[in-house]
Amino acid sequence: MADIITTSAFLRTLLMKCIGTVMIEWEQWDFPQPSFDRGYFNDRLKRPVPVNTLTRQRLKRLFENVFSPDNRKGKFQEPQAVEAANAFISLAEKYFHINLSVWENNYTTDNSTSRSHLLSCLDVVLGTIEGTELLPSEKIADSLNNYMTEIHSAENMPAPTYPKLLTPAPCQQASNFFGRQNTTSFLMEQLLSGHSCYLHGIGGIGKTEIAKSVLKQILSMTSSSYGFTHIVWVNYTDGDFALSLVRALNLDGTINNMEQAFQKAVSIINQYHENLLLIIDNVENADDEHLLGLCGYLNCRFLITSRCEGFPSFTKIPVPALSENDCMTLFYSYYFGQKDDIMLKKIIQLADRHTVTIELLAKIADSEEVLLYEFYDSLVQCGFHISAEEVTTAHEKMHSEGRIIEQLKKLFAVYGCSPECRPAN
Repeated sequence: MADIITTSAFLRTLLMKCIGTVMIEWEQWDFPQPSFDRGYFNDRLKRPVPVNTLTRQRLKRLFENVFSPDNRKGKFQEPQAVEAANAFISLAEKYFHINLSVWENNYTTDNSTSRSHLLSCLDVVLGTIEGTELLPSEKIADSLNNYMTEIHSAENMPAPTYPKLLTPAPCQQASNFFGRQNTTSFLMEQLLSGHSCYLHGIGGIGKTEIAKSVLKQILSMTSSSYGFTHIVWVNYTDGDFALSLVRALNLDGTINNMEQAFQKAVSIINQYHENLLLIIDNVENADDEHLLGLCGYLNCRFLITSRCEGFPSFTKIPVPALSENDCMTLFYSYYFGQKDDIMLKKIIQLADRHTVTIELLAKIADSEEVLLYEFYDSLVQCGFHISAEEVTTAHEKMHSEGRIIEQLKKLFAVYGCSPECRPAN
């Protein structure tokens, strides 16, 4: 799941950025009748579901009047209309990653056509958030994309271009992805600012899912927004980056000599310069000569996920454990038996808030149809406990992963499944 934003929070931002207030002085602003209470939107913002049919209609009327100052007196004249329109364009980019800059307003030309399209886009947004508690960002983005496609086709305008994935897409992102808003936002900020990054953390903590989330977001952005035109996703395998890259670009069957195939792959990447994002997932060898050589040679932006220390020239982004509340939400996403928060907190403590382990425990508990106090007792009886206070060496992460595998083997022995059943890191 992507970053969670309430509809109320978005609506408040919309009003503050575009109108400058949530208190609407309808008559004072010389808007045509009928008016409504100045505190109407402020009251609606206090409700879990702020937008109903009446709210949607009033918001639309408000923006229609702001965008059409004509010869009206009052606060909202043409300069304010320009600012409101461009603020809405910025919000569409920020919240939905949709580039509406083709309809950007300026102070010296007729903006009526652009504003007409922006009002249509606003109506798409309002229609989608009506009756919702959480902002359906992806649904809004899809609807806005569909609208823009229709308009571009009807007006014979050049359609916006989006980054192209040159390699097969990674496995689909986990359906229950959440709790990584801060990490994902910071990572996106760094990449979009031109920096290369590497996500660092213990295996199974969620590095790959964060990378998939970033990939999904960038693929939905127009190339003109941040300069990404192409993306390469590489699954690092067999401790060999050269082989992994050649496989990703499907060159291993076309060129017999591996070094030649690798140089061909490098030439493909290098032609896109800084407009290409190279994502390398699960790097197992931070001293890989081919990888280190490319890091200093290529002008593209890198995103590396690894449990290894290294890559000093990249922005290091540690991936911490999920919070206790997020761990509970994750567990209940897979366990549909009777809830017991007290016992679940104890189970999470045994799992040391390790993401994949919590998911696996939830699936086992659900498939065995056991109550959580029974499940907790069985974990204690088999000696399951990932936390290891005695781990204090310089290679703590490696010891921690060994501890996880050791404890999972105990769990598999109790419930009659094999180690091969465990999810990939």
